Amino acid sequence: MSDVLPFNQDSPMAPYVQQWLDVLQVARRRKAGFDEDADEAMSFYSGSHDWMWEQGNVNGWYGGSDMPQPDFRMTINKTYEAVSIFGPGLYYQNPHRQVNPRRGVEMPIELFGDVYNDPQAAMAYEQYMMELQQTGAVDDARAKLLETYLNYTPNELRLKMHMRRMIDEAIIKGMGVLWTEITTRPDGSRMVGSFWENINNLLIDGDMDTIEDAQWVARRCIHPVWEVEEEYGLPRGTVKPNYESMTQQGRIKSVFGSESERSRGRTNDLVEYWKIYSKMGMGDLMGQQARGQFHEKMRGQLDDLGRNCYLVVAKGVPYPLNIPPWVQESENFDDVFMAVQWPTPYWLDNRWPFTPLRWRDTPGQLWPTGLIKPAIGELRAINWIASALMGKIRTTSRDFIVTLKQVDKELKRAINEGGDLTHLELESAVGDNINHAIQFLQHPEMNSDIYRCLELFMGFFDKRTGLLPQLYGESGRTQDRSATESRLKQSNIDIRRDDMAEMVEECATQVARAEAICARWHLTGEDVMPVLGKHGAMMWESLISQAPIGTILSETEYRIEAGSAKKPNKDRDADNMTQAMQTLSNTLTQYAFTTGDTNPLNELVRQWGIAMDMDVSGMLIPPLQLAPPEEEGEEEPAQTGE
Repeated sequence: MSDVLPFNQDSPMAPYVQQWLDVLQVARRRKAGFDEDADEAMSFYSGSHDWMWEQGNVNGWYGGSDMPQPDFRMTINKTYEAVSIFGPGLYYQNPHRQVNPRRGVEMPIELFGDVYNDPQAAMAYEQYMMELQQTGAVDDARAKLLETYLNYTPNELRLKMHMRRMIDEAIIKGMGVLWTEITTRPDGSRMVGSFWENINNLLIDGDMDTIEDAQWVARRCIHPVWEVEEEYGLPRGTVKPNYESMTQQGRIKSVFGSESERSRGRTNDLVEYWKIYSKMGMGDLMGQQARGQFHEKMRGQLDDLGRNCYLVVAKGVPYPLNIPPWVQESENFDDVFMAVQWPTPYWLDNRWPFTPLRWRDTPGQLWPTGLIKPAIGELRAINWIASALMGKIRTTSRDFIVTLKQVDKELKRAINEGGDLTHLELESAVGDNINHAIQFLQHPEMNSDIYRCLELFMGFFDKRTGLLPQLYGESGRTQDRSATESRLKQSNIDIRRDDMAEMVEECATQVARAEAICARWHLTGEDVMPVLGKHGAMMWESLISQAPIGTILSETEYRIEAGSAKKPNKDRDADNMTQAMQTLSNTLTQYAFTTGDTNPLNELVRQWGIAMDMDVSGMLIPPLQLAPPEEEGEEEPAQTGE
């Protein structure tokens, strides 16, 4: 059901707002399957210990109320294990961002003619080489400026924290995103950064199978009413609240009569609104039926705004928040045009304002398959079996004592309440055989099949998700017969983690590229002066701010130094450097004593010290002073006696 807007239908922009709200509702329904899987995986990760057994969950999972529910309810949190095992190794530290200029093809000298005998050909070739060198110097300077800035902001804006949040969410739900945008710090300085936001707040055009083909995306925002009105320059009271804060919900529970206010919609104190990034204009291309509803004043006037438009819509407001009536009525077309432009034109790079991280795409579906989703069945079975097992243990742990009625009451009291080594006297009436009068009831032994079933489903889950015993530091059940077999097994163990790490590095590369676009579009020399200094800020103005944005995209290459985000493998690095020392030390030592250049040998020692966590500064060798060679001269005549 669409959100009905209480506004005058004569408002020119009202049909656009209503249409977008309807489209968002449809997109929400098409995302419902992904959201349900994500919510279930998140419940296994951070829900209550017995959430799986709550009313409404168990009936749908186990075929109805006839399925017996265990008395002891628990959750074996395999989802948390997946996050704890995979997450730390995927992003250990902010990687080094490398920005390199893309070099053009250097033309062969033969194309310029006979440059050795023809003065004109020689002059043309010389001019070409000078232009090539000059262009290369400018490109190198531009790349250096961008690289310096892009490697400064991650630590300042806590990119590591946001990347870790995105990776954890991607492991649990199947997808995480970072939004790249300009941010203003408390001291008033502006910086470009990338920030995590819950995937629940993202909607994508559901008519397409991939994000790249989507025609629009929308970002859900919830803020105080006054803050929204202040951001978009709207008079107080323009935006109607449509969402309750947690503070307001707590007040409603404690104040008598508040429920009645809630039923009248008077308890909302926040506003939910959507930022829409469209590649199909303002929305008049959605269909002829919708197009016919648009106000006569607006028909045919929006094509000039282009296909890449930005709108902010909220329920209860008859126009986009970024296009208030006074902007619509402006006689200056540029006012409307600027109001509907993307804050940063990421569409120039065929990208959205966010960078996604996803492990497995589902063919023919927009939303991906999560890491936990394929193993949900096994996870449910594991928790049911474990809960049933604990209930069985609880039952079989009870002790029952059977006695004949004629056993003395004092004897019964001593059995129930007596301490260790309590002396019990029996009357002869009880009988000569005590077992005829007093016995323990023994439960039958527990069926071992339940343990095998639990182990079986645990194995299924581990294979589905890649949580192999070796990742926990456990050894295999069988001993490897050769080094080749050990290497092959280790390679198979690492292949899934390496694939995930490669995806994280590619995501980090795209984040750096998005930040470069945002920095070029928004930052001035004054903004980057604290990072680049006075002269660097001047160069930024001339080489970055005034350069066509296509230059930043097409003539500059962005990448992450391979493996620099991973946690270093100290044991492996130490073994490699020890082998390198044995192989190279003699050669580099001989080179140092021959030439006097000790830099290669010292660098080898430094790298070895890093791998071994040792301070080797006192082991470095200063440059050697070689003895000058003897000059060749005339031989002294042999001395003879007189």
